[in-house]
Amino acid sequence: MATKATITVKGFEKYLEDIFKAGRDVDQIVDKALIAAGDVFLAGMKSRVPVDTGHLLSNVTRTDPLVYANKHVIYVGVLDGVDKETAIQAVVVEFGSVRTPAQSFVRKTQDEDKRAARRAMVSVFKANGMDVKDTDQ
Repeated sequence: MATKATITVKGFEKYLEDIFKAGRDVDQIVDKALIAAGDVFLAGMKSRVPVDTGHLLSNVTRTDPLVYANKHVIYVGVLDGVDKETAIQAVVVEFGSVRTPAQSFVRKTQDEDKRAARRAMVSVFKANGMDVKDTDQ
């Protein structure tokens, strides 16, 4: 299993309803907002991942937005599909081992960059004509 972050952003429901009522493409705007937030997390993880050979750094990626039923998601981190050694390396770096201290790059990014990611999403909503207030300041 690869190391990845799951971020749940709440509080945008009212704005999504406003977008829908205004006749805008809600799915397209939500996907743009997710990409903006995903890019914040991607940059944060890449800046925090320890670099020895650069192999782990090159495997920190994000997906395009995906839709499951009525839910839009984006994944950021060392994702499924990497080889077994890379997945193990990511887990050991993130959580440590008996001989290696943890050097968290996923959890630290979640903790330190969630406000910046939310601001990026708010920016996308504002750019699409929504009067969104960032309540996470």
